[in-house]
Amino acid sequence: MQIANKYVTDSYVFRVSELAEELRVSSQTIRTWINEGLGDTKLKAINIGSGKKNKTYLIYGFNVNSFLKDRELKPVSSNDYYIK
Repeated sequence: MQIANKYVTDSYVFRVSELAEELRVSSQTIRTWINEGLGDTKLKAINIGSGKKNKTYLIYGFNVNSFLKDRELKPVSSNDYYIK
């Protein structure tokens, strides 16, 4: 069984909505990955907004790839997989 996450171009810079569309998740999911993380990994992003309430993020493709790699399914045994 082969399971893989979708990876993006390292040099591309995404806005939240663009990355959400690319990964087929909601913008809120991307914001959650940035602010709270998933497990013990957060998605690294740059806040270019002005102030606490106006948060506009830029996310580099290489940070997306690193985040997704950390979330890859890892084999527990030959037939089982879990999300790290």
